[in-house]
Amino acid sequence: MRTEKFCWAAIIVLLLSQAIGQAQSTNGTISGTVKDATGAVLPGTKVVLLNQETGISRTVQADAAGHYSAPSLSLGNYQVTGSLEGFQTEVRKGIVLTVGRQAIVNFELAVGAVTETVEVTGEAPLVETTSSSLGALVDDRTIRDLPLNGRSYEQLALLQPGVVKMGGGTAKSTLQYGSGARFSVAGGRSDTNSFLMDGTDIVGATNAVPGGAAGVNLGVDTIREFKILTNSFAAEYGRSAGAIITAVTRSGTNSLHGSGFEFLRNSRLDARNFFDPGKTPPFRRNQFGGTVGGPIRRDKTFFFGGYEGLREGLATTGSAFVPSLNVRRGILPSQTVTVDPKVAPFLNLYPPPNGRDFGDGTAEFLSAPLVVTRDDSFMGRVDHQLNESTSIFGRYQFDDDGLTIPGNIPTFESLNAGRRQYATIQANSVLSPTVLNHFHFAFNRTIANEDTLPTEALGPQFSFVPGLPMGLVQIGAAEGIGATRSISNLGTSGTVPRDVHYNLWEWADDVSYIKGSHSLKTGLNIKRMQANMCMNTNLRGVYTFPTLDRLVTNQASQLAVVGVGQDACRGYRQTFGAAYVQDDFSVTPRLTLNLGFRWEAVTDPTEANGRVSNIIRPTDPELTILGSFFKVGKKNFEPRVGFAWRLNESGTTVLRVGGGIFHNHTLPSAYAVNVSKLPPFFTNLIALNPAFPDGVGAARAGGAAPALFTMAVNQKELAKYQHNLSIQQELGNNTVVELAYAGAKTDHIIRFTEQNSPIPTILPDGRKCFNFISGGNPNPLCPNGATARHNRNFANIRIQSSDTNAFYSSFTVTLRRQISSGFRYQAFYTWSRATDTISGVATGDERRSAATSLDADDWKRDWGLSSFDARHNFVFNLNYPLPLQFDSKALRAVLGGWEVSSIGTFTSGQPFTVRLGGNASRNQDALAPDRPDLKPGANNNPVLGGADRYFDPTVFSLPAPGTYGNVGRNTIIGPGVANLDLSLIKSFPFREGGAVQFRAEFFNIFNRANFGLPAPVALETSGAIRGSAGRIIDTVTASRQIQFGLKISF
Repeated sequence: MRTEKFCWAAIIVLLLSQAIGQAQSTNGTISGTVKDATGAVLPGTKVVLLNQETGISRTVQADAAGHYSAPSLSLGNYQVTGSLEGFQTEVRKGIVLTVGRQAIVNFELAVGAVTETVEVTGEAPLVETTSSSLGALVDDRTIRDLPLNGRSYEQLALLQPGVVKMGGGTAKSTLQYGSGARFSVAGGRSDTNSFLMDGTDIVGATNAVPGGAAGVNLGVDTIREFKILTNSFAAEYGRSAGAIITAVTRSGTNSLHGSGFEFLRNSRLDARNFFDPGKTPPFRRNQFGGTVGGPIRRDKTFFFGGYEGLREGLATTGSAFVPSLNVRRGILPSQTVTVDPKVAPFLNLYPPPNGRDFGDGTAEFLSAPLVVTRDDSFMGRVDHQLNESTSIFGRYQFDDDGLTIPGNIPTFESLNAGRRQYATIQANSVLSPTVLNHFHFAFNRTIANEDTLPTEALGPQFSFVPGLPMGLVQIGAAEGIGATRSISNLGTSGTVPRDVHYNLWEWADDVSYIKGSHSLKTGLNIKRMQANMCMNTNLRGVYTFPTLDRLVTNQASQLAVVGVGQDACRGYRQTFGAAYVQDDFSVTPRLTLNLGFRWEAVTDPTEANGRVSNIIRPTDPELTILGSFFKVGKKNFEPRVGFAWRLNESGTTVLRVGGGIFHNHTLPSAYAVNVSKLPPFFTNLIALNPAFPDGVGAARAGGAAPALFTMAVNQKELAKYQHNLSIQQELGNNTVVELAYAGAKTDHIIRFTEQNSPIPTILPDGRKCFNFISGGNPNPLCPNGATARHNRNFANIRIQSSDTNAFYSSFTVTLRRQISSGFRYQAFYTWSRATDTISGVATGDERRSAATSLDADDWKRDWGLSSFDARHNFVFNLNYPLPLQFDSKALRAVLGGWEVSSIGTFTSGQPFTVRLGGNASRNQDALAPDRPDLKPGANNNPVLGGADRYFDPTVFSLPAPGTYGNVGRNTIIGPGVANLDLSLIKSFPFREGGAVQFRAEFFNIFNRANFGLPAPVALETSGAIRGSAGRIIDTVTASRQIQFGLKISF
């Protein structure tokens, strides 16, 4: 406690005294050494650095060692001039300063008059000669030339080494997991990445990829550069243990420039998807907008703005599992029964099957509902040079979107909406030739809403809770994410309505100080988070039937419903603080040490209205009212160390080694969905064997036991220990090859465990056995064991605890040609291996493996490949202006000015877990993570291939009654991905700097069916093979789509 109070007091004192904080770099540095022809250093040399786009310059002087450095320069094309009395003036042009770049520009001045000028045009070396971090830059040319599907800028991250897109079965939710493209970086979960815009945090309440209901981040034409740091980044970066993804917005220049564009897609141009039963479903997309930027006052004040809109109607073939026609008449596979009259109206809400009959009472319904998307995005920015030493800028970004998704059961549809606003004001000051200061303030506001409603009024007889829409009927496990369902859910979602209003205030300031060979940077960062969230569950009532037979005969096993007048709306409050110091020490002209130290922490989460409680121990008879939901560790000390060593005098070969400790923080995305549902403020009642559909009143009046889903009262924050070794070699002036090893060990990963199972019997062979009563008889394997939960005051007690770990290692070969014009490309191959015990970030996050541990007391039973493990990943992107020259003006107009751009992604399959269709172990875990046994001599990766039955379910068998299966987690490798996108670009220049550009873009040009997640349930709890076992019903990429675009630039 003393340590915590001291740390926070130190932050407050420093803020009040000088407001020095941490800022993420959105600028660059140019440095070097000045020598004469004999190799002697030239102290006192005047170096002038001119941004040729804005006309703004800075002057520095070489020190006694002949070294100069100009940090925190704005991005752009630079001319660097070195002059000293008695020597000729040398001018270096063509220096492109990109985000975070530390360009080395050395001078060798010849004896002569200072009025004599030697001009040299050429880039600084492209190898990283001063940093040990692994990462990659995407420049403005690449951003605007590549065929980005959806024109969403975060897709650029997928083109970089160490980044793997999450596979099929990954959930998308605007509120809980983020709706943007989700990916793993260097073996990390999708919530361990930090996203920055102009150095400010733009991660919303989901702590995931930014993106509204539409699932995209529009405004790619307003982005100047995009950079991702994947391993061992400097101490100025933090908050997340995964990657740092930073985008820098464009600013105006001394020239007036702008563009207008429209991109069009239509299903008439597209190929059929593998699962389309007939003609191609309807699809129409329009993306349109423009940008403009220029001077308000030349060399002084500049503006830039952009708008992009999206309108889309997309019909995609989907599949639902519905009762067969025989079942609706009471003809079950094992017997014929009378359909209960109270159930019959609900069965009639299922559409009649129009696809395959699986023979087990279930059949397939295929449909292609139209998903309607609307998104509008705007960005405006103003830059101003106050005087020679101080510049400021302000930027405001606004995005508003909506999404309507008809369900695969067409009686219901999902309605999502979002709005995001990001604002910042920043100032850079040159306090002296060796001291610079950067300050920024930012305010972000994110709003998101989700709901599921009937497409037409159903009438009050379908409502479980009077006055509310129909709740949910599910067949299979009592909870979960659909993996164990025998037929599709019926009704509105059990997790709606949900609503998030998230406010983030951020203050930061850093100071850079050049002292001889030391480049020092230090500062603090403060973020105040207000998350007002309604994370409702079971508000409208959720009925569970263990089997289809029990549904037809009206024998519900469970009803989950909320107490009268209660909801899960809470106001969460937390503060984040960080302090760091970084020293990049040039030991010799060829060796740079990167030394850093960082501390960061968040406060314990509280609730604005004091509605805070938790269960201290799973055996407690009731919850305790607390001041905060749980305690978070504060001793997050993060040393960073590395070096960059130029192995030759020319600096074209560099060896780099780095390592450090990084933390991920326990923020509302990790706990809000659980701690909002705790008594006495929220009672999640679980009634067993309820009446259907009118059992809510009895459940509320009959003292049904509440279920608890919460966090352990003491949380250690995720700690990741990263390390890397790489060697870069420059090949010619514009090409670099890099060999890199990257590894990480992660501790304190959150997992989910059921803490209120019956006490098991330990069998002679060490297996756990859970007793249960069936037909009046106990489990013959352990007949004397307990059958009731050990804490009878509650139903489920599911607790998140931070007690597992993960490992990652990879080797990457990268070839990159970076040039402002001409043939540009990047290609890399990565071999990697990622292992852990749980890969999801929350219940329902992903369906490749179970959401809870199989055995709460033995996490090793779940040790296996991560759900995002992709052993092989080859990705390339390129842009090639065709070098066609013609003397004829007519031929030049038609055949000249063509470019080809392409993106290729080839990723091996990611693993998933074979499951059982219910809680066969009888440990009463509502999420039913049960797995089968593997038959002797059988392969635990029994892949057959194909969409109809991807794996062989006959190699699995039911475990002994009341025991856990012996199949491991994530043993089956799913389908891989092979995708090629191509763009043909034709430019028609007009006047100076203006052009009309026509684009034809082909996504998945070979129309490969990249299959999604196979249905993972192999066996029902009866031992019968599930009819849909191994069945694939979707693809993770679209079929071939063709997009035409027209863009006018001036």
